Amino acid sequence: MVARAAARGGGIRGGGVGDCPSARAPDEALADFGRARDLFAEVGAATNLARSIMRIGRLVARRGEVAEAEKLFRESVGILKPLEDRGTLCEVQRSLAEVLLKQGKVDAAEVYARKAVETTGPQDVSSQASTRKTLALVRAAQGRDDEAEALFRESIAILEQSEYTRFLSEPLKAMIQFLEGRERFDEVVAFEERLVELRAAAVPEEGVAWIA
Repeated sequence: MVARAAARGGGIRGGGVGDCPSARAPDEALADFGRARDLFAEVGAATNLARSIMRIGRLVARRGEVAEAEKLFRESVGILKPLEDRGTLCEVQRSLAEVLLKQGKVDAAEVYARKAVETTGPQDVSSQASTRKTLALVRAAQGRDDEAEALFRESIAILEQSEYTRFLSEPLKAMIQFLEGRERFDEVVAFEERLVELRAAAVPEEGVAWIA
């Protein structure tokens, strides 16, 4: 039952280190995914096992345990690489990049952020946006602001032109933080207004996806 629920609820689209469905408390979700992981390992369901490990990693990262999250994401990547599951792999790679970045491992973060962008399939619109947002964070940390800004804007534009506007919150917030950090406060207004529009329209948060 837990395994079936985890497999059905395994949306990994778009998002950051926070795989925490709003309907459940984080500790409850962590326990559910832990049981699912054990079941998938027992039956040899490699793809679902890797997805469960990824979701555990995102919950752990949200709690601030980024070193443990890194281990989990690396484990998930190791399972997925031989399977050629690009849709899941690119999300795990970018999740790994973000926790590496949080630990100051910028060079390693760049490697995985670039791999995530390269792994994303041409039809995977939400991950095209999420992986670019992650690479933008890396470029910003490297002081490559022009590239970072272009990637943030590209991430937002991809979602705005798609049916996945529910995932816009995280790249918008990342863009706002980027601009505020460079004291470009006048440019923040438009992005803040867009966030307000999303909330007013009751667009659900992308918590099941983004790691930011």
